[in-house]
Amino acid sequence: MAFKSDRNYKTMISILLGLLGFYVNFHALNFAQFPNLKVSILMGLLFPLLIALAWGWKYGLLSALAGGCQSMWWLWKSDGYGFLYAVPVFTLWVVWHGAWSDYRRNREATKWYHGMYAVELLFRVFSELGFYTVFRWLVSLNPPPWAPEVAWTYVDYTWVHFVVVKHIVTAYILLLVSNVLLNIGPVRRFLRLEQRVGQRSTTHIVGASILLGLCLWVIDSVIVYLAFYDGGAPFPDALVSDIAPRDLFVRNLFVLMCLIAGLLVSRFVSHLKRAEEALRRYEHIISVTGEHMSFLDRDYIYRAVNEAYLQAHQKARQEIVGHSVADLLGADVFEQLVKEKMDRCLTGQEIHYQAWFEFPGSGRRYMDVAYYPYVEADGAVSGVVVSSHDTTERVRAEEALRESEEQYRGLFERVPIGLYRSTPEGQILDVNPAMVQMLGYPDRETLLAVNTVELFADPDDRGEEMASLRDDKIMPSFKMQLRRRDGAVIWVRDTFRVARDARGQIIFFEGSLEDITERVRAEEERELLLVQIREQAKRVQQIIDTVPEGVLLLDAAQRVILANPVARGDLAVLADAKVGDTLTRLGDRPLAEFLTSPPDKGLWHEVKVDDRAFEVIARPIESGPEPENWVLVIRDVTQEREVRRQVQRQERLAAVGQLAGGIAHDFNNLMTTIMLYAHMGLGKGEHDLPPNVTRAFETILDEARHAAKLVQQILDFSRRSPIETSPMDLVPFIKEAVRVLERTIPENINFQFDAGPEEYVVDADPTRIQQALMNLVINARDAMPEGGGLHIALSRTAEAEEIRCVGCGQMFKGEWVRVAVADTGTGISPDVLPHIFEPFFTTKAPGEGTGLGLAQVYGIVEQHKGHIDVTTKMEEGTTFHVYLPVSGAQAEITQGQISALPQGQGETILLVEDNEKLREGGQALLESLGYRVLAGANGREALKVYRAVKGTRPEHSRKVDLVITDLVMPEMGGKRLVQELRKAAPDLKALAITGYIVEKDARELKQAGFLDVVYKPFDVDKLAQIIRRALDEE
Repeated sequence: MAFKSDRNYKTMISILLGLLGFYVNFHALNFAQFPNLKVSILMGLLFPLLIALAWGWKYGLLSALAGGCQSMWWLWKSDGYGFLYAVPVFTLWVVWHGAWSDYRRNREATKWYHGMYAVELLFRVFSELGFYTVFRWLVSLNPPPWAPEVAWTYVDYTWVHFVVVKHIVTAYILLLVSNVLLNIGPVRRFLRLEQRVGQRSTTHIVGASILLGLCLWVIDSVIVYLAFYDGGAPFPDALVSDIAPRDLFVRNLFVLMCLIAGLLVSRFVSHLKRAEEALRRYEHIISVTGEHMSFLDRDYIYRAVNEAYLQAHQKARQEIVGHSVADLLGADVFEQLVKEKMDRCLTGQEIHYQAWFEFPGSGRRYMDVAYYPYVEADGAVSGVVVSSHDTTERVRAEEALRESEEQYRGLFERVPIGLYRSTPEGQILDVNPAMVQMLGYPDRETLLAVNTVELFADPDDRGEEMASLRDDKIMPSFKMQLRRRDGAVIWVRDTFRVARDARGQIIFFEGSLEDITERVRAEEERELLLVQIREQAKRVQQIIDTVPEGVLLLDAAQRVILANPVARGDLAVLADAKVGDTLTRLGDRPLAEFLTSPPDKGLWHEVKVDDRAFEVIARPIESGPEPENWVLVIRDVTQEREVRRQVQRQERLAAVGQLAGGIAHDFNNLMTTIMLYAHMGLGKGEHDLPPNVTRAFETILDEARHAAKLVQQILDFSRRSPIETSPMDLVPFIKEAVRVLERTIPENINFQFDAGPEEYVVDADPTRIQQALMNLVINARDAMPEGGGLHIALSRTAEAEEIRCVGCGQMFKGEWVRVAVADTGTGISPDVLPHIFEPFFTTKAPGEGTGLGLAQVYGIVEQHKGHIDVTTKMEEGTTFHVYLPVSGAQAEITQGQISALPQGQGETILLVEDNEKLREGGQALLESLGYRVLAGANGREALKVYRAVKGTRPEHSRKVDLVITDLVMPEMGGKRLVQELRKAAPDLKALAITGYIVEKDARELKQAGFLDVVYKPFDVDKLAQIIRRALDEE
C-alpha cells in the first residue's frame, strides 16, 4: 500500500512539474536576435530534468511529455521543418540523464565519468552534430505545409556555432541548478529522497551561495540602472526583464560562479562530514569491542586507548594517554615482560604471547596479547598497536577440563557399575574393573578379547538394539540378559550413547551396565504383591460399597480420593463435590471442625442441609506425627429421626391412652352414679318437682353426659374403646350425616358432598365413623370464621397407588376408600402441623376447645385399621384424607326403631358392684323398672347371696334370672364370679358392666358366656333395652 502511494505521488508531481515547465518556457531569457532566428534559454527544461535526476528516466519522460519539453512546438514554429529535430532532442536529453541517474543509483561505487557532467559531454557531441547536419538539412526543406509563411531555407554556420555554444552552456547551467536544488534539504524532502550526510550544512551552504548570486545580480542591476541605463523602463523591469544581453550574461555568470562555489564547498563539507562519521563509527567500533586496544609510539608512550582498555585498568583517559607503559604496568613488568617484545615489534614483527597480568579490581587475569607494527606511508614503523583480550575463563575451563578428565578416569576405574566402549561390529574397546567383575572374567584383557555378541543370553536382544539405532530411535536404556563367563545369566540395564562421524556413521558405543538381577526379582515379587494388594483393595472396595453409611477417604490436602456410592450421594448434598475435589466445608460448617474439634455431644457431629439431617464422624489414619489421611463416615439420619419421632409420638400417645384407661373406670363409676340418681330424680315425675329442680336435674344429666363424652374421646384416641364393625356403605351414611351436620354449619359456609360411581363399602362402627366425621367437619368450620367452602368427597385408590400416613410416617399401597374433608380456611402453620393429633393440643382460646377432636379421629381411624393424611397451605385451606380398607361384603340396610322404655316382669337380677353409691342407685333403677334385685359388693358376697337364695328354697334354685356384674372388684372380679356361678347353674345369663375395657377383653367376655357388655356411664334407656334383650334371649 505504501509502495502504491509513493508511485502515485511521483506520477502526480512529475505531471505537475512538467506542466509548470511548459508554462515557464513561454517566458524564456533571450540573449541574441538574428535576422530570422532568436537565441534564448528555456528555464522550463529544468523541471523534467530535476525529475529525471531524482526519480529516473521513466518519471523524467513522463514530465517531459506532460509539457516540460513540448512548449517548443509552439515557440519554434518559425524553424519550419527544423523543429522536427530541435524539439525531440530535448526529450531525449531528459531521458538520457534519467537513465544514467538510475545507473548510478543502482550501483554503490561509480567512476567519475559516470557523473552527470561527464555523460553530458557524450550527449552534446552527438546532439550538436545533428544540429550541424540534420537540422540544417531540414531547414533547407522549408516552407512546411503547416507554416507556408516560413521563408528561410538556409542556416548560417555563425548562427549554428552560437546555438551550439548556447546549448552547451544552457545544458550545464540547468545541470548545475538541478544539482544545487538536489542538495537542498527541503527539495529532497519534497521529492522524498533520502537525506544526505551533513544535509543541514549542505542546505545552508547552497542556500547562502544562491543568496550571494542574487545579491550580485541586484548590485549589478543597481549600478547599471544608475550609471548606464538609458531606457525608460522602471527599475523592476530593468532588474528582471529589460536586460541587455551582455549584462544578462555577466549576471548569470555571477550567479553560476556562486552556485559552483557553493557546490564545491558543500561537497567538501559532505566529504568532511562523511569522514567524521566514519571516524566516529570506527571509534565506536573500537570502543565497544571487548578487545583491549591501545597505540604506543616508539618511546613506549600511550597515544590512544579504547574504552575497554580504560575499564580494565579503571583509569580515566588522561591518566593513561601521554604516560608510559612502565607508569601503568610497573617498571618490573615492563622490563621483564613487555619491553623486549615491543622492541621486536618496532622492527616490523607481529608478536603474540599469553601472560598473567594484575588488574585493579579484577585481580590476576590471563591475557592473550598481540603487538602489530604501525607502518607509515614511507614504510617506517612509528609505533605499536596493542590488542589483548582476557582468556582467564577459557584457561581455567581448560584446567578444569583436564582435572575433570583425570577425575573421570579415576571415576571410570572406581565406579561400582560397569562402563564400556565398543564398536558397531562388537569389538570391546575399553571396560572398567566393575564390568570385568560383573561378567566374571579374570582380567580386563580377557574381556577385551570377547565380542559383545557372545555376551548376549538372547541374540534377539542384540538385534533389537541395533534395529532401534538404524531406525534412529532414541533409546537411553535397554533391559536385557547377559551371560557371565561361568554360564550364569544375569539381568542388566544398558544405558548408552552413540558417537557418529560427520557423515552420520556410527563410530562407537559407550555406556554403562548395571546389574539389576536382584531388582528384577524384587520387581517380580512386587508385581505379585501388587496383584494381591489390588485383589484386597477390590474386596475392601466391595465391602465399603455395601456399607449403608457413606464412607470416604481424604488425603492430607483434604482431597477426596475414595468414596462409596452412599458417600458420593451425601457429598453432592453436603458440599456439591465429587471424588477428586478438595473439601472445605460440609453443609454450613468448615471441614476443620470435623477433623480437629470434638462434637458437642456424643461421638458424631451433626450437619443439617435444608430439611435433611446428617451425622459425621472423622478418624485419622496416622503413619507419623501428622495424619496423612482421614476416614469420614456420613450417616443420613433424616428418616431415622423421623421414625424416632413417630415412635416417640406413638409412645407418648400410648402413655396418654394408658393414663386414660387407668382413670376411665373410676371416672365412669362416678358418672354412672350421678346419671342414675339424676335420672331417678327426674323419674319421680316432672309434675312432682318444682321447675327449677327439674332444670337442675336436667343440667346434671347433660353435664354428666358431656363428661362421659370426654372420657369416650380419650378412649377413642387411645384406641382402647371397643368397637362393633359391620359392612356399611359410606355414601348413604355420609349423606345422612351431612343432612344432620348442615344444621350446625353457618350459612356463610358452602357445604358440599361428592362421591363417584364406585362402591364405598367398609367394615366400620357407624357410631365411631359418625363421631370422626363430625369432629373433622367441626374442625373445618372453626377454621373458616369468615365463611368459605367445606367439601366432603369419597373416592377409591388404585392398587398401585401409594398413600401416606401422617400418623406413622410411612407409605402404603392397596385399595382404599378415601374420605376427604377439605376447607378453604386459614390453613395449618408448619410449627403446629406436627402436633395436631396430640391429645389436649389446641390453638383455640381457653374454654373454646378441649384439644381432643382430632386426637379422637386419629384413634378411631387407627381402630378401623386405616390411615390418615393431611395437606395444608397457609391462607388457602386444609384437607384431611381418611383411608379405610375396602370391604368385600355387602352393606346391611337397617331401619332404626324407636321403642318405649322396656319394663321388667318381676325377674330376679343379681347386681354386683363394689361402688356402694352406684350399687344402690342401680338397684333402685332396676326395681323402678319392675325387677327384683339382689345386690352384692363383690364376687364373694354375690356367691353368698346366690347360695343363700338357692339353699332356702331348693325348688326356686333358678330364681336368679340374670347376673349384672362389674368386672373389676376387690376379692373376686366379675369374670371369676360368673365362672363360679356357672358351675352351679350352667345356663345362667350374665351381663358385664365396666368403665374401661379393651376390645380384646370384650371378645373374651362373650366367649366366657357374657351376653353383652354395658359401658359406664350408661344411658338408662340403653341399659333397659340390653337387660330386656338378654332376658328375652333363649
